[in-house]
Parts: sequence; structure tokens; C-alpha cells
Amino acid sequence: MNSPKRGSAERRGGRAARASSGKAPELFTLGGVRLVRQGVDETAKLGPKHLALLVYLFHEARPMHPSEVTDLLGRGQEEDKETEGLTRAVTWLKENVPGINIRLTGETVEAFGGVTLDTREVDTAIDGGDPGHVEELYVGEFLEGFESGAPAFDEWAQKERGRLKRAWNHAMLSAARDAERRRKWELAAAWWAVLVARAPMRAEAVAGLLGRWPIRASRTKRPAPTPTTRSDLRNLE
Repeated sequence: MNSPKRGSAERRGGRAARASSGKAPELFTLGGVRLVRQGVDETAKLGPKHLALLVYLFHEARPMHPSEVTDLLGRGQEEDKETEGLTRAVTWLKENVPGINIRLTGETVEAFGGVTLDTREVDTAIDGGDPGHVEELYVGEFLEGFESGAPAFDEWAQKERGRLKRAWNHAMLSAARDAERRRKWELAAAWWAVLVARAPMRAEAVAGLLGRWPIRASRTKRPAPTPTTRSDLRNLE
């Protein structure tokens, strides 16, 4: 099981650096929302509706009826006008963001590959039992600070935000408890520190950290570092 990696600021920079080398667009939705293509941040040229449409289509990654999207992002207009608005938005994206492939017909709308999505990477890391990668990717909450202007979309985003946060929390708790079972006290303390850093008022995380730090200090015979400092503990396994 991987260990915690560097702090969030370093991780965010690392992800941006990796994004610069890819040709396909990359959609970052954790800790805000950004669209990066070939190292260039193109978020500013997209309006909230375009960003929300991209996020929903690529996050859901399935064919859906156009009415599902217009119900989510529409403005309560007549069906024909909502459909026209969706058509214009899809056309604009395909013409102005190379690499975006969206098919829209009268019966279906679907986004096809070619875009890297950070939440998909998080889900893959969770399914693969890789908490170190989960912690590295989860640099903030889903669509943090993003306002789409569409209440139905924001409600969907809130639910997905909660799902991802619970999944991250479970992955970190499992990593801490697994380290304790293996009597890897320094590693366990590091995982508890990750939880405390994001949820300082959570009693279970604070208790876990305080319970492991003295053990870590006594066994390593070194002064225990402050819990607010994340060390790179790749070699603790």
C-alpha cells in the first residue's frame, strides 16, 4: 500500500506540470474547475454553461437523452428553445476546443474519450486500492467554488461532491487502519495526519493521530514531527 505523498500545493503543481505534456484536453474538477490543453489553461474562454456541460457529459461518461441535459442546465424555457441552446453549446465546444468529441442527435447526447478527467482517476485509484494516488489526486472538493447558474446542476454537483469526499475519507481511514494492523506506526501516523489536515475537527482522526505519534516517536527514537507537516514517506512500507 502506498504512503502519503507531498503536500497539496506541491501536488497541484505536479499535476499541472504533467498536464502540460499531454495532447488531449484535461479536465480538472477537484479543487475548482480547469480545462487544460497542451499545457495551456483554456478555462477563461469557456462560460459557466460550457464548463458545466463538459463536466457533466465527461463525468457521467454515458449516452443520455438531450432532455436530461436541458433539464439540468436549462433555464426553464420551451423544449425547442432549450434544445437549440444545447445544440449551440455543443457546436461551439467542438469548434473552439480541439479534442472535444460530443455527438448530439435528437435522441442522444454523448461525449467520447479523448479527455482526461481527474475524478475518473480518483475512482480508478480507489477501486485499485491505491490510497497514495487517491490522496495525491484529491487536491480539493469537487467543483469547489464553481457556480454554474443552474440550480439543478449545482444540486447534482453537491451530491457528487459528497460521494467523492466520502470515498476519499474511506480510503484514508482504511489506509491508516491497515498500517496499524501491520504495526507500521509511523505510516499510520502519516495517514491520520492526512485526515486531520483536511478535517481538523473530526474526533476519530485526531484521536488516531495523537494515539500513534508517541508510539512513532518512541520506536524511531527521533522527535516526532509536528502533525501539520506532511513528510514524503514513500519508504515507510
